[in-house]
Amino acid sequence: MADPVSLALGIAPLVLSAVKGLKAVRSTLKALRGHDRVIRRLRRSFTTQSHVFLDECHLLLQQVADPDDVVFMLEDGESGFGATPA
Repeated sequence: MADPVSLALGIAPLVLSAVKGLKAVRSTLKALRGHDRVIRRLRRSFTTQSHVFLDECHLLLQQVADPDDVVFMLEDGESGFGATPA
């Protein structure tokens, strides 16, 4: 098995950039919210998939980093992305 430090240095930046991309897409979908039934369906599907993705990232990062640090990395205080959607 590979060294945990090299795993953390390889995986963490990829996961964090993916989370930033999710946040950008979420803000775009939020701007289009309520315009059409299809947009609402896509937004609901995206929200569900993003929560699943964040849960998987949390589990993956817990294996190579301190669990408290993982929560801090994935947490977003401004938009509440990690929280339950309103």
